[in-house]
Amino acid sequence: MSQKISKLLSMLVCFPILSGCADSDYLPGSIAAYDAEDCAPVVEQEIDRLSIDRTNMTKIEYLKVNIVMGEIGEQYDYEGWLSFKNCKGNYVVKMNRNCQIQSVYPRNECQLDKIVKNSS
Repeated sequence: MSQKISKLLSMLVCFPILSGCADSDYLPGSIAAYDAEDCAPVVEQEIDRLSIDRTNMTKIEYLKVNIVMGEIGEQYDYEGWLSFKNCKGNYVVKMNRNCQIQSVYPRNECQLDKIVKNSS
């Protein structure tokens, strides 16, 4: 019994140390999302990280995408859809309900090489 308590105590000591190792610049660790728009800081951070040309952007739409509706409750993700002047389609930032990015991908003509800064 005392071995189990000892292991439990060592885990309780290690957990705060390990959780403090997360990247402090990554925003989802500090966001409590209640709606898709709450993930806007994460989308903005991804726009900067990818060097997307903001002067070419026309809008950002935030969507709640239902995955499952059932007895266990509602399961959903959030998405940020970026629109641009120079391409038809969108560039999508797909996130889970905690605003953690799952993937980014182009739709139609909006490939990353067309929407980054200093591209033609």
